[in-house]
Amino acid sequence: MSHEIDRFIIIISALAIFLGVSFFLYGYFGAKYGIIDMLVFAIGIIVANVPEGLLATVTLSLALTAKRMHIKMVLVKNLESVETLGSTSCICSDKTGTLTQNRMTVSHIFLGLKIINAEVNLENYAKEREAEIKKGKDGLPEKVKAPQYDQNDELFKILIQSLALSTTTFFYYEPKDEEVKNWYRKNFKKENLPSMKFPKKMDDANPNQHEAFNRAKEIMKKREKESRWVKRITKGDASETGLIRFTTPLLMSEYGGQIDTSKLTTDNALEEMRARYPVMKNRDEKDSYDFAIPFNSSIKFNCLIRDMNPQVTNPSTAADNITVFLKGAPEKVLKRCDKILTLD
Repeated sequence: MSHEIDRFIIIISALAIFLGVSFFLYGYFGAKYGIIDMLVFAIGIIVANVPEGLLATVTLSLALTAKRMHIKMVLVKNLESVETLGSTSCICSDKTGTLTQNRMTVSHIFLGLKIINAEVNLENYAKEREAEIKKGKDGLPEKVKAPQYDQNDELFKILIQSLALSTTTFFYYEPKDEEVKNWYRKNFKKENLPSMKFPKKMDDANPNQHEAFNRAKEIMKKREKESRWVKRITKGDASETGLIRFTTPLLMSEYGGQIDTSKLTTDNALEEMRARYPVMKNRDEKDSYDFAIPFNSSIKFNCLIRDMNPQVTNPSTAADNITVFLKGAPEKVLKRCDKILTLD
């Protein structure tokens, strides 16, 4: 549409200039009118040919079309795209970020030859139920939507462990300088911090500014650690972010998991699980590397080889041996598997 409008404007402009110049030449040289009179006349002809209602007409028509599309649950942010969207029958996009908020979550699990709803995060359920119980008679803990998966199921425990050990994304929050400055401006009174203006570059800050900045940064990190796992910042793949946010509470002892969080040697239950079963490494000191295949879009899977019992060098049982953890697109994983784990 924009190309058509540009083409129309060029044609109208060329026609208006041609008519204006033609009448100017005819009136000045042919009819012998004065040059000022003919100049004003030519300008009038050129201006008269300008379609003044074009902008209002196009905008109104696009706005009406956008309103009709809104009824069909299509939100149009750019009016110029209305024409294209209005004639579209199928939209193809990537899995996240284009039409969503770039937030991946676990919705269903295929386990024991069944599809299980996994939309409810265990931590969210426990916190919300606890809040309802604290209300006493006014509380409705039975109304809190409960998970449909059984966290005590043996297959489910194996799945959760596999999710933890087949991923590499981890929880990590290091606020940027601008984030800290913005947070400080909004929260310094609430946190009883001194009023402070920071330079554009913290390298130019004085000792008092550095002290206030670092204190704010520590408070932000503390607030992050106090937030629920499902809202914590991660570093790594977006798909794995959804997996570890779902998995971490299920590993914690306070929610019935197998990791005793009172005896952690790492930051959280997820890292504790990974530390117990480390990725195998090449023993060559000159060229040391992990036994792992990172995920990339061409192979569509990642692979980690972990030692399931680092204390045993010559394992006699499968449980103490090394294990391959493969995660990726279903067609890539299934092609490399010939068995499925069930309780039978």
